[in-house]
Amino acid sequence: LTDPDSNFTLSVGFEQPVYNPKQLTDKLALSNLKVNGAEIEQEMQAREIVLNVLTAYFTLLKTREQMSIAQKQVHQIETHEHKSNAFYEAGKIPLNELLQAKVRLANARQTNTVAENRAKLAESSVNLLLRRPLERSLKVEQWTDTTIWVPSLSDCLAFALEKRPELRLAETEIGMAQTRLQMARHDYHPTFDLGGFYYRKGTEADLHDNSDMKHPYEWQLRAVLSWTIWSGNRRWKQIAAERAGVSRSRLKHKGLIDLIGFEVREAYLYL
Repeated sequence: LTDPDSNFTLSVGFEQPVYNPKQLTDKLALSNLKVNGAEIEQEMQAREIVLNVLTAYFTLLKTREQMSIAQKQVHQIETHEHKSNAFYEAGKIPLNELLQAKVRLANARQTNTVAENRAKLAESSVNLLLRRPLERSLKVEQWTDTTIWVPSLSDCLAFALEKRPELRLAETEIGMAQTRLQMARHDYHPTFDLGGFYYRKGTEADLHDNSDMKHPYEWQLRAVLSWTIWSGNRRWKQIAAERAGVSRSRLKHKGLIDLIGFEVREAYLYL
């Protein structure tokens, strides 16, 4: 209402922390640790998928072999049942032996049905992992590589403690907890920042026509010192909570070492 003409303004400003005890670097370090942890979780997920595929593959081979054996047993027991029926009609065996043969045949057929169902479920499990239709048939090649190399138990333990991604993830979590503890301690320190801005106004886009304006340009520099002297027990409790987080992460790391050692021994003895 007071100035109906168009105005143009150009402004530039900056903010620069001068003394901010490691908060910026700690935030960057924490972000890098989070990225590292996400990459390790991705690796763990990939290893889990590989394990699931291998488990489903060998389960399918085993169930198909069991189904083949069950079918052969049904054929054999059917032959025996036919002979028992002929012997019974000829009066060579009593009725209870014929009934026993019929019961064995019924049991074999039931076992064969169970084996066929397990083979179908195993096939569906592989299709599920491969993101294929569950009912699609599979032609699986038999595993032919039988070369097995088994190091000593101590070598297996050392290798697992070096390579297991769970341990690397736990170590990353310890680093994150320690960084958060350092950031909580920074609240006791002061901060010092520099800032400023500059702006220029005009009635034209090139900002040269500003003779009729009051204060057509302005600049400002400022220095800000901040120091929280008292905040109740908030900072102390925050530090105590972060210190507890560090202890929890270290206990988790130690528990993982024990768990991995148990898993390696179990797998080694099982093999």
